[in-house]
Amino acid sequence: MILAAISISAGFNNVASGGSCGYVDEEIFIRIASHENGRIELEPAYGDLITVSTSEFVSYLSASAPILPIRNDYYNLSVRRHTSGGCSPFAITNISKLEIPNLRLNPTEPQLYSGAFVLAEAKSCVIIQREKPCLEDLTIETSFDMAQRDILSHIMPRSIHHCSPASLKMVWTEIDPAPNEKRFISCVKNLEDEDVAIEFSIREKGDKRLLLRKIFKSL
Repeated sequence: MILAAISISAGFNNVASGGSCGYVDEEIFIRIASHENGRIELEPAYGDLITVSTSEFVSYLSASAPILPIRNDYYNLSVRRHTSGGCSPFAITNISKLEIPNLRLNPTEPQLYSGAFVLAEAKSCVIIQREKPCLEDLTIETSFDMAQRDILSHIMPRSIHHCSPASLKMVWTEIDPAPNEKRFISCVKNLEDEDVAIEFSIREKGDKRLLLRKIFKSL
């Protein structure tokens, strides 16, 4: 399974000795918060922003990753934190891009804009109408779990945004591989100001090019 190939542990318990220094290895979800003037700000799933130079970031990328990172792309950051000895307290050991075939983790601004309208229409539909008319209206993918209508009725469509690394990490194991279907993931706020991850289907043809496919439950 695609998802099993990427570790999303916040930290390993093993402490080994590297030379005269003990260390703990961690793997952290990160998002490119900004990239300008030769500097990159990394937003981790927890903790403060990490700032590195573009050249340093690229030097740690795995061979399959693109040369230059793009804002709002997501990566898995492998970190070695030294716990004893005279070594530097923090060292990056590897960076690999988080990718799933045909799934866009970094939707474009037009996609987010369209997604807000789809969510507003879908929300209105489940509040006013019954299940069947909503599916026939092609606002919602036929595979959508209508048991999630209550969640849908409590979201704020215009709050749609790129997911934080923490939010993406929480739903990562719930993302289903779909090699023949184009999709993207974004997040919205609910009435309690909590993030809710949403998945959309992208259609190449037809009147409706964007459909609500899934709401993730783990946030």
